[in-house]
Amino acid sequence: IKHRLCYYPCPVNVDFRNEEYESFVDFIEEAIVRDPLSLLRLRSPMRFDFDIDGVNVKENHSSAHLHINDEDARIPVYGPISIGHFARFVGRHFYGSEWEESEALKSWPLRFWKRTISKNEELEVHLNCLQMVLPPS
Repeated sequence: IKHRLCYYPCPVNVDFRNEEYESFVDFIEEAIVRDPLSLLRLRSPMRFDFDIDGVNVKENHSSAHLHINDEDARIPVYGPISIGHFARFVGRHFYGSEWEESEALKSWPLRFWKRTISKNEELEVHLNCLQMVLPPS
């Protein structure tokens, strides 16, 4: 009946592969002294919401939508998305190299639920996904 799937990116670029830092605090202290602006990522959080009753609560509030950057920035989505779709979206678009190396992430199942997008919402910019068998990535 409902879901809320969120991705909040880290606001700074953190690379712990560098062995000179013993902790996150050491990393931040060094970054503040060195060049704090070079570490800023300035990426927006995103949230996929689904509430079958949400469409009845507010006008222009589709039951399935994606929030980006602002609470009022809602992009209609074809319907509720599965955890597999969410992991695939975040992995492919924000962690490309890690995604390519992880068979475990790529094997999460994709489930398709009933489409809830209205005909009027389909006339606007929206996110759509067709149910079909995907080739192995």
